[in-house]
Parts: sequence; C-alpha cells; structure tokens
Amino acid sequence: MRNIGRTLVSIVAGFAVVLSVFVGIDVLVFEHTPIGQVPLHSSRLYTPASLFMALVRLVVSVGLGSFVAGWLAQRARVWHGVAVGACMLGGALLDGIPDAYVQPVWYSVVCLVAIIPASVLGAATIVWRHKS
Repeated sequence: MRNIGRTLVSIVAGFAVVLSVFVGIDVLVFEHTPIGQVPLHSSRLYTPASLFMALVRLVVSVGLGSFVAGWLAQRARVWHGVAVGACMLGGALLDGIPDAYVQPVWYSVVCLVAIIPASVLGAATIVWRHKS
C-alpha cells in the first residue's frame, strides 16, 4: 500500500510542477514580452514566435514535471514520468484541437505528439543522473 501512495504522490506532484511551470512561463514570456502580442488587424491569434515559445513551454514543463515524478517515485522512474505525460495528454485530448485561427491544426498535432517523448526524456534524465 505504501508503494501505491508513493506513486500517487509522485504523479500528482509531477503534474503540479507541469501546471505551475506552464503557467509561470505563460506569465513571464507571453504577458511581459512582445512574443505573446498579436497585431490588432491580424485574423490569426498566433505568430511564428508565439508558436515556437508555446512548444518550448510545453516540452520544458512536461519534462520538468516528469523529472520530479521520477525523482519522487524512487522506482520505475520513466514509467512515473510517462504517467505524468499521459495525464497531460489526456487533458489536452479532452480540451480538443483549437480552431485554426487560434493555432494551426498541424501545430496542435505536433504538440500532442511531443508530450510523451518530452515526459520520457524528463524522467530518463533522473535515471541517467543516478547511473553516473
């Protein structure tokens, strides 16, 4: 029973890290820099720079959350990181693909595909760190 509790705590903590880093980067970058600002005459709510930064924000937040989950779990670290990524992927799928004026459909697919590799990379980092 103790292992189940540790697993749940590590996944919830990893997901909390994902959300806090995601929102933190959103506040720091998109609200305080010109990257998040779209011209008023534009029919799209995105720019190439905002798409790039949103992808970086996603990969960094999922990677850090998976790292924390793997670090807290102390066993099956990559699987705990993948569980955090699966939670993020499930939320993204429930949210649905936004309209084309919000972001291109191909970009939404790229973001969905990037979630699991980012979580594996984040969790594998803790495994590599312990091997050396």
